[in-house]
Amino acid sequence: MHVAQSHFHDMVPAHELGITRVWINRLGDSDDPAIAHAVLPDLNGLASTVAAVQREANGVLSR
Repeated sequence: MHVAQSHFHDMVPAHELGITRVWINRLGDSDDPAIAHAVLPDLNGLASTVAAVQREANGVLSR
């Protein structure tokens, strides 16, 4: 899983490589959020978001 801030330098290449992605959109950029598996405005909640994305990737339903 790749967690990063830059849409162009991080999310796009990770998407092209098929890597699971969490975009930390600190600047509120208007780039397409659909490229990421999850988007957060900062690092608050990152651990639970990573866990949820991993569950989803593994086909486990969220509770």
